[in-house]
Amino acid sequence: MTANTRTAILAHIVEKGGASVSELSAAVGLADATVRRHLDRLAAEGLAETREPVRQATGRPYQVYQATPAGVRRQRDHSSGLVARLLGEIQHGSADLQAIAAGVARRVAADHRAAVTEGGPLEQRVSATVDALHGEGILDSWERTEHGYRLQNHACPYREAAEASDCVCESDRLAIEDLVGANVKLIGSLARGDDSCEYLVTEGVPSPSKEKGHP
Repeated sequence: MTANTRTAILAHIVEKGGASVSELSAAVGLADATVRRHLDRLAAEGLAETREPVRQATGRPYQVYQATPAGVRRQRDHSSGLVARLLGEIQHGSADLQAIAAGVARRVAADHRAAVTEGGPLEQRVSATVDALHGEGILDSWERTEHGYRLQNHACPYREAAEASDCVCESDRLAIEDLVGANVKLIGSLARGDDSCEYLVTEGVPSPSKEKGHP
């Protein structure tokens, strides 16, 4: 049970991009002191660390805990799935990075097509897409804004690969665009040093890919 609790705490700070002790206590249903002990253990294992204290207009500053790169890999590492899809594209004959990104995106979308109702309201498709791709580590949350739907991911499931090539981020964007059936723009990237990967979904049919498709 203790190991399961630490796993739940680590999962929460990975998914949210960080959390305070009180937020974690509410999430796992344990006292603050117990949560702190688990966080100390995660920190000792190199899986969690603290940020600069958050200062408030009133009240004392509070500490936010976040996952280290090792913690993210422990909780969310989908590199093997990415490699399998990349190899599938290479074996199929895709040669350039644009073609590979589009091909990997098609494979991801095909794996989750049944979970997203085609032709439904955009908000419904956005919600279903986030739920479907959460298990892939691609998306964590979404919200409606005046500019469109803002989708977020706080922990890259294959950080090293994304830092090595823009192809990885582009394949995720294309997969999201394919599933929601609307325009998707990447507006933030963990691989580029932003606090999260962010996508903006707006009404409109996405432009067709220049790369020829294949089954």
